[in-house]
Amino acid sequence: IETPGWAGCDLHVHARGSFDALVSIDDRVRSLMAAGLDLAAASEHNRTGSYDLSTIAGQSSWLTWIPAVEVTTVDPPRGHFNVLP
Repeated sequence: IETPGWAGCDLHVHARGSFDALVSIDDRVRSLMAAGLDLAAASEHNRTGSYDLSTIAGQSSWLTWIPAVEVTTVDPPRGHFNVLP
């Protein structure tokens, strides 16, 4: 579907940097690209995510990513909070 003037985004994405994700960063980026996304926020639990696209062989550079973090509280349990630039 053509969406001129719009960007497909996912602002809550995990890869192996999070305790609840088994997918590698390479495979996560490939899945985002296969879904046709334009922008993704690499939001790992309690650490800043990073998708270094230059390390993923054969991938084009049209996917843009931003570093993000999902702050996950434990004691006291308050939930999850996404922090974007």
